[in-house]
Amino acid sequence: MLCCAALTVFALPAQEGLRVFPDRPTDDSVVRTRPVFQIRHEGTEPGTLRSMRFRIALLDERTDAEVYVFDQRAQASGWAPGEEGYVVYLPRRPIADGSYRWSAWYWNGHEWIGGETMSRLRIDSVPPAEIDDLALRYERERARLVLSWTPVTLDRVGDPEYVARYRAYRHRASPFLRIPAHEVAVTEIERLVLDEPVDTEQILVFFSIAAEDQAGNRAGQRFATAP
Repeated sequence: MLCCAALTVFALPAQEGLRVFPDRPTDDSVVRTRPVFQIRHEGTEPGTLRSMRFRIALLDERTDAEVYVFDQRAQASGWAPGEEGYVVYLPRRPIADGSYRWSAWYWNGHEWIGGETMSRLRIDSVPPAEIDDLALRYERERARLVLSWTPVTLDRVGDPEYVARYRAYRHRASPFLRIPAHEVAVTEIERLVLDEPVDTEQILVFFSIAAEDQAGNRAGQRFATAP
């Protein structure tokens, strides 16, 4: 037996002093294609939040055209109350790569109010290029490993890239057992020193480095084997 229920949206009386602002992603953020948007609201009267409806609009930075609209009145899926004074929205589908300005609005029962404050964000789904020349040197007298590599300045498709960090992993294997990779360090420079002895006679030890951009896109790993 199928049941259906009608959703009734009550008109919200105008609230004097009510304002909404874009909160997260913060201004000039670089994020992936499905960021969590957070709206901050001020002056909300107690007990009215459940009946309120919000809207997010994204404008293309190049054309100034409104290219994405997330309207809680039209589609409630993805919207949820956040911490006190906030409401959050997770897009159902990915947003295309590009630069945008986003604004927050609320429905007062007659029209959308808001949009005075806007935040810039860039959607980025392309990971950095892989490291080309990972070198590993074992300083036996100091019992330490030194890894070095050339900075990554391009993404996977050859466009300029800003790498926010490099992640280093230790991999270990033996004739009888393969041990899962373990992240040993995160660094912002192209050199890493690990103070640890390496017994390469009993077990194969190798390391990898992966570049990661501001949005969290991670390149493929480049490997080097401990001597």
